[in-house]
Amino acid sequence: MKKALLLALAAGMAAGSAAAQDVEFHRVAIDDINDFRDTSGTNPLLSGSLIFSMAFDGTDVYIAGFNNFQDPWVQIGHVIDYTDTGPNRSGLIDFTDPFNVNTSSRRTPVTFRGYTGMDWAPGAGLIAVYDSGSSGVGSVVTYDTETQQTPILNGVSQADRGLGAVAWDPGPDGNGYDQDGDGVSDGPVASLLLQPVDPRGPIGVTRPDLSTGLGDGIYAPDPVAPEVQGPILEFIPGTTDRGGLGGTFWRGFDFSPDGQWVVAVADADLVIAERDLFNNVTNRIVIESSPGAPGDAPFIIGQQSTFVDNYDGQDFVMLNKRLTTAAGQSFTGNVELYNTAGTQLTYALFDENGDPLAMPDGIGLYDFSWHEPTQTLALLDAGTHIIHFFQPQPAMGDRLCADQNGDGLVTPADFNGWILNFNNGSLIADTNQDGAVTPADFNGWILAFNQGMNGPTCNP
Repeated sequence: MKKALLLALAAGMAAGSAAAQDVEFHRVAIDDINDFRDTSGTNPLLSGSLIFSMAFDGTDVYIAGFNNFQDPWVQIGHVIDYTDTGPNRSGLIDFTDPFNVNTSSRRTPVTFRGYTGMDWAPGAGLIAVYDSGSSGVGSVVTYDTETQQTPILNGVSQADRGLGAVAWDPGPDGNGYDQDGDGVSDGPVASLLLQPVDPRGPIGVTRPDLSTGLGDGIYAPDPVAPEVQGPILEFIPGTTDRGGLGGTFWRGFDFSPDGQWVVAVADADLVIAERDLFNNVTNRIVIESSPGAPGDAPFIIGQQSTFVDNYDGQDFVMLNKRLTTAAGQSFTGNVELYNTAGTQLTYALFDENGDPLAMPDGIGLYDFSWHEPTQTLALLDAGTHIIHFFQPQPAMGDRLCADQNGDGLVTPADFNGWILNFNNGSLIADTNQDGAVTPADFNGWILAFNQGMNGPTCNP
């Protein structure tokens, strides 16, 4: 029996080898949020016909709506603990809000308008930007999700038009900013990409309660053109140093938690900028979706960039470049990973069983939100309105190492399962538990198989 298994094993390994990837995403859960889109009756959860903005705090998910048709309203939806199988849905409510006596995030939308960006940070809470098509009160709102069981409205902007992205800026040293002049840091501040007034990507920064007004008082004024959009952070300093950023409608941006890196996307092109402790950009990389051809997709919504820190020990940027709104787009054709040096990384997706996962073709509209303490990445597919939760390692309990097909038994069928797992680079094939998938694992599998149901256990 052992000789036959060894011969078959050799044949299987000759037919293929473990495909090593720079980054592995192992799905641990999904959440279907189509109930936030149900327009029948008077659904209190309704968040719009298209939901493509998201923020994640490690347990709760905040989702934001966009109006493709004449929905009654759009609002920010709240998934309370994505691991909870019970009732865990709501909208963000504050009975003192200036918009509606019932739900502070609820808006009567203009067609093809709605919430375009969100972010969450510990100590700061939730921030969202809303585009009504014109300037007005409430383009940016913040919510206290830290001290209140039910998040309450914390700040409302008084002017400007929400059109781009929003993120909490942890400061160039990661310790926040002194927002009241007392010499003590007051935590992160709201950093905004509003109208594309300047190709450098003007960023206005305010207090978390938005009381100082957009763009007021945190970053130093631009010495070259102080009249343009107020204070800015120049990660694209001038019209001749823009790479392929034609039009420069900034669609998404993010900061690394230590404040060293700022990433942004416009025209489907990615900017990775490094700043020093004085908030000066010292290095920048522009990764063009079509080198030398600016203007590829300056008006396409859903282009996204997210900084992922310490993902199984790695830092990288997730980019959704989305060059078109057409159907039938592949996930891998849109979503790319880059390290801070601008080198593209390979990646692979796996489902809950450790099998390769292929995301369905769709409209190429994805959002990402990373929570480092729980090592969990939330990925929203706006084409299906399903949120996928991924971690670096499979969230599986101990199992028999020899059970490679997951049926709870040890049978000869597990040999084919091991070959398949090995060729896919799945850590389920790591039977010697050294954290890598190598040919040496076949000895571990043989030893475990020969012990049958009394054999060793592995995780995953």
